[in-house]
Amino acid sequence: MIRRLTFIGLLAALAAGTALAQSSGLAIFTAPLSPSSENPPIEGVAAGGNAVVLIHMTRDSSGALTRAVVDFQIDVAAEDVISASAMHIHRGARGTNGPVVIDSNFGAVLDLSGEHHLFRQNIVTDSDGLAVVESLLTNPSGFYVNMHATAPAGLRGGFVRGQLMRTDASAISSLQSQLDGMATANAALATELASVKETLARVARRLGVVPSN
Repeated sequence: MIRRLTFIGLLAALAAGTALAQSSGLAIFTAPLSPSSENPPIEGVAAGGNAVVLIHMTRDSSGALTRAVVDFQIDVAAEDVISASAMHIHRGARGTNGPVVIDSNFGAVLDLSGEHHLFRQNIVTDSDGLAVVESLLTNPSGFYVNMHATAPAGLRGGFVRGQLMRTDASAISSLQSQLDGMATANAALATELASVKETLARVARRLGVVPSN
């Protein structure tokens, strides 16, 4: 359920951003979320999902960034109740922990059990925040999405995490390869995954990140 949700959620978010993606004012990033990506890795928590971060940018006549609307579109699944309390973008490479640099305005604690789609937004206009966005555009792998929880105990530092990556041809190809592997490993899902892969290819062509054959 958790792995399937990752791909379905990514497709939905990419489809929602397809029309806007033709503009240079939009950047799309993805991050697969898992407890094992936390530092140190979280054990005994059955949760996972996918984050899609859309950054809508406004620049002045000189090209300087003046405003960034950061959309967090998160699909997350948990087998047991997890009280999610916050979600941020942190600065930090894989395997390291770093400071919060972009908040999601998560709001009240949300008890997660089963599958959930979350949407949060932050509007960045201050100079320090805009500098962070520019850095993220240049080096997305140096940033990660982290979801925090107040319960069960031990999850305040995060229960699922994923490094950000720019959605481009290589990312789409990697996702398609993972779909092939899932279909091979689970014949019962083969037909459904073939349909998902076809949809992914169609969306990718619309985004212009893979050639249309």
